[in-house]
Amino acid sequence: MSAPANTPTQPQGESAPIAGISRRNILAMATGAVIAAVTDSSSSSAATKSAAVSLSPLRPVALRCEQLANPLGIDEFNPRLTWQLAAPAAELRGLSQTSWQVQVASSPENLAAGMADVWDSGRVASQSSAAIVTPAKALLSRGQYFWRVRVWDQTGHLSPWSHDATAGTRVAFWSMGLLKPADWQSYWITDSTLADPANYPRVPEYCYRSQMEERADEAKWILIDLGKTQAIDAVVLHPARPATLSPDYASFLYPLRLKIQTSNRADFSDAALALDHTHHDIASPRPPVMNPPRLSFADVRARFVKIVVTKLPYWEGRWYAFALGRIQIFHGATELAANCKVQCSDSVETTKISQKYLTHNGPAITWCPPPPALVAEPPHLPDGNGYFEYAPEPLQEHRIRDIPAEQTLCRVALLRREFTAGANLQRATLYVTARGFYESVINGRATSPAVLAPRLYRV
Repeated sequence: MSAPANTPTQPQGESAPIAGISRRNILAMATGAVIAAVTDSSSSSAATKSAAVSLSPLRPVALRCEQLANPLGIDEFNPRLTWQLAAPAAELRGLSQTSWQVQVASSPENLAAGMADVWDSGRVASQSSAAIVTPAKALLSRGQYFWRVRVWDQTGHLSPWSHDATAGTRVAFWSMGLLKPADWQSYWITDSTLADPANYPRVPEYCYRSQMEERADEAKWILIDLGKTQAIDAVVLHPARPATLSPDYASFLYPLRLKIQTSNRADFSDAALALDHTHHDIASPRPPVMNPPRLSFADVRARFVKIVVTKLPYWEGRWYAFALGRIQIFHGATELAANCKVQCSDSVETTKISQKYLTHNGPAITWCPPPPALVAEPPHLPDGNGYFEYAPEPLQEHRIRDIPAEQTLCRVALLRREFTAGANLQRATLYVTARGFYESVINGRATSPAVLAPRLYRV
C-alpha cells in the first residue's frame, strides 16, 4: 500500500529528523511510545506479499484511544492510540514487535477498503505499542474516526489487521467533542431559585463577604483605621469558617493573593508596601490542622492598614468573591484592630453578613439555615380540574412543610425536554456539560454507567 501524499517518503534505513519534541511526545516517550518512524511507499505492498506466504502469530488486541475503548467526545487534537499484543501460547517464546502501521479513516467502509483518508502512518520501526495521530488536516468537531493497526515481528512477518473483540465491534473508533466555543449551539440553563446566591448551600454567617465578580483578578480592598499611629508587624486573616467544620474541608472563599499597604494618611498618599503576596496562592486554612498564616513584615509605624486582595477564589457559576472572619493586626503579641473602624471596596450588608464583623466581636460564625424545600408545579386549569400540560406561564414554586430543613441542603434541578426523533434516525449524540456534576437520562435509561461524572458514553 502506498503512503498518502502528505507522508514524506524516505530511503530505507534512514530515519526522519526530529525537528522538535512536543509535550505529547514527551508523554509518549515516558510510556515507551517513541515515534521513530519512516515510511517507504513500496515497503507496505512488499510486506503484504510476504505476509501472504507466512503471517506472524502476533495479533494486536485491546485497542485504546486516549486509554479508553472507543471513546466519545474527546478533545485531543492528536489522539494517542495504543494496543496490546497477543499470540497462541505455543508460539509466545521469542516473539516481539519490531514495526507497526496504523490507518485511520472517516468510515468503516473506507478503512476496510484500505482508504486511510484521515491518516496512514506507513510502516514505523518501533517496538512501542503506541502511536500519536498526526493528520495533515485537523480533526473536526463531532467527527467520528475508525482505525486499525498491524505489526511486524522479529522475523519480518506481518500480522493481520486488528479487531477489537473486547468492545464487541470489528473496527475500533473514536469521536471528537466540540473543540471550539463556536461549535456549541446551546446556552446555559438553570433554575432561577438555585441560581440565587442567597440559596447557595453552606454559606457562613456573622462574617464579611465581598460582592461577586465575573473575574478572579478583580481587585478588592479592606481599610482599617487604628485610630492613631502605632507600630505594627503582622496581620492575621481569619477565615469565614464555623469552628465545628472538619479540617477535611477548605475554608469558604479565603482570598488567594493579596498585598498589605500601610499609611499615616487616609487617602494613602504616603502609602508603603508592607507585604506582597501576589505571586503565588495562599493555601486555604483548615484549623486546627492548618491555622491561618501570620503575615509578618518589618516593623512599621502607621495608622491605616489596607489589605488589597488581587486574586479572588471561585465560588459558583461564573462568580468569584472572597470572605473573611476577623482581621487581627499585631505588634508582637499585642492586638491592635479590635473594634476599629473599617471600610471596604464593597460588601454584602445584611444583619448577619457585614464588614463590621471584620473588627468587631459578634456571634460565632455558623452556617446559614438551609432553605426550605420547594416543588415546582404548573398552574391549575381555570376550572380547577387538573393542570396545563404545557404551562403558558412560569412554574409556580410551593414550600413543602413536611420535609425537615436539614434534608434540603442539596437542591438539585431536574431539567426535562421531550421530543420525537425521526423514523430514519440512525445515530444521535447528546452534548451536555454542567458547572459541576450531572446525570443524564434518555427514556428512563442512564446514558452513562458512571455516577455524577461529566463524560460522554455510547447509549
